[in-house]
Amino acid sequence: MAKLTREGWLRQQEGCMACGSMIGGEVHEIARGPARQKALEEPAAWLAVCRECHEQLGDYSVWPVVRQLALKRLRDPNRYNRRKINELRHRAAEAISEAEVLRAQHDLCNPFANYRILAFDNGRKTGWAELDDGMGASGVCNLEKLPPGAARYARYRQLLLDLVPSCCLIIAVEKPGQYKSWEAAVPQYACYAILQEFAFSRDIPLIGYGIGRIKATVTGDGSADKKRVAKAVSERFDLDPAVKAGDEADALAVLATALQDPEVWALVPKGT
Repeated sequence: MAKLTREGWLRQQEGCMACGSMIGGEVHEIARGPARQKALEEPAAWLAVCRECHEQLGDYSVWPVVRQLALKRLRDPNRYNRRKINELRHRAAEAISEAEVLRAQHDLCNPFANYRILAFDNGRKTGWAELDDGMGASGVCNLEKLPPGAARYARYRQLLLDLVPSCCLIIAVEKPGQYKSWEAAVPQYACYAILQEFAFSRDIPLIGYGIGRIKATVTGDGSADKKRVAKAVSERFDLDPAVKAGDEADALAVLATALQDPEVWALVPKGT
């Protein structure tokens, strides 16, 4: 049997093992220093990642070896070998135990336990989506039912008060871009300004994503049309047919982008 190469193994992987992005392309080794040279030839030490996560994995304060092993066990179980990694690093066979790896894997599978993330697709019909202690929900707030102006934005602020608890990990939003008409642009920019003030006054991190990044995250193509985005979101979240397109699906695309953003993962305290 031919020896498995890094390049051949990488072609077998589907995207980034760390964040789930469809854009992978790099191999990270679960070893560094003198051990890295041997790790280059050892499949048990390989993790397929995107460029952003490759940089994150180099920080042992965020990604200690036990957490990297848990990722390997979770994403590539057939080539997981904890003892081999301990050996490569010139440690005792049980320097990192299986129980430690299993605890780290549990944390990886539940990174937002006890935390909440909210995502918005602002506009005359504002879509929202949330992940709260591992459970998801989504919906639409139809501002068009109200007269243009103050009444709409008062309703939007009330939506924020209803959705945002006393503590919130992060709020994610699609950033306003270029629009075909003034009527389409005004609600986007007005809601975005209200959301910025709301998050700032409550010390809640707010991260905005351009439409190109959102499309690239959920489909792998930054120029994908709305149908492809809706299809990818529907498949990821197993949506009800009534939600497969429109503002609610767009908010779920923002949520998916946030969940694959290393900046968001860095906000989760270590050990949660």
